Amino acid sequence: MQAQQDQYEVDAHIEAQLPQWRVAMQRVLQRRRVPADVVEDLVQEALIVAWREREQLRDPSRALAWVRSIVLNRMRSHYGRVRDTEQLEMEPVCVRETPCDAAMRHEARERTWRLLGVLPRQEFLMLWLRHGHDVPPREIARTLSVDNNALRHLLHRTRVALQEGPRSRALKVALAASGIAS
Repeated sequence: MQAQQDQYEVDAHIEAQLPQWRVAMQRVLQRRRVPADVVEDLVQEALIVAWREREQLRDPSRALAWVRSIVLNRMRSHYGRVRDTEQLEMEPVCVRETPCDAAMRHEARERTWRLLGVLPRQEFLMLWLRHGHDVPPREIARTLSVDNNALRHLLHRTRVALQEGPRSRALKVALAASGIAS
């Protein structure tokens, strides 16, 4: 009987926090520039998940962090579904790459890496591993003995510097032709 009474008190406390949680979740998504209609949908989904999984909340003082993580997971899941759907719709049914296409893409990649060769060694390695070989940032950080957040910041700074640099136009053309993600 006491356990049931305790659960009712916890539920009442969570119910009282829902408006505050809603605002916090909306702010998190708005900071990430999620469209308003998608924000509302994701917040609703996250509130449902939070209510359904409320027993997992062990420390009430961490409730806001907990609901923020729920809404971020909902956002990632949503955009993962959207990305996968778009990729499925856009893929051609049958595409054959000719040897000429492969050679042109290889040449464009080589030209891109030559343009990037003016970068400092660590920045070049980061871009080469990330975009040339699709190595996840976490593994690159571990390989180069750099903090994961510092690596992401440095990758971003390097990309911005390349976009604004004197060779930015040539680099954009080479990146587009080579198929290397920017």
